Amino acid sequence: MLVILGAAIYFGSYANVVKQITIPVTVEITDNNRKMGLNVDTDALHFGTMGRGSTSGRFVDINNTGEFPVTVELSGHGPMGKYIVFEESDFFLDIDDSRHLGIDLAIPIYQSLGKSTGSVKILFKRVRE
Repeated sequence: MLVILGAAIYFGSYANVVKQITIPVTVEITDNNRKMGLNVDTDALHFGTMGRGSTSGRFVDINNTGEFPVTVELSGHGPMGKYIVFEESDFFLDIDDSRHLGIDLAIPIYQSLGKSTGSVKILFKRVRE
């Protein structure tokens, strides 16, 4: 499980984005649905070894440790980006609030075999009062 902390750090090029985090996504795709592998390292969302047509899930904790409320937006990117499914992809977090969020990777039946990657981008945006 990954723990993501949102702090009050301003990015000059994004008007109300206070923090952006990118989490790598890794998976090895096999044609044998009986062969599965897990990787529980916390440096990325490692989905291990998955068969074509299968789905696997991971959880992350997203915390707002900043000094103001934020909205959080999640999106998938890269080769596996369009196959990443979020339990919630846009939500509000008050000061010192957190969310335990499920993230699934659904491998299509036609996906190429071998190692593949992607990423999850998390944007923390200051709520304007």
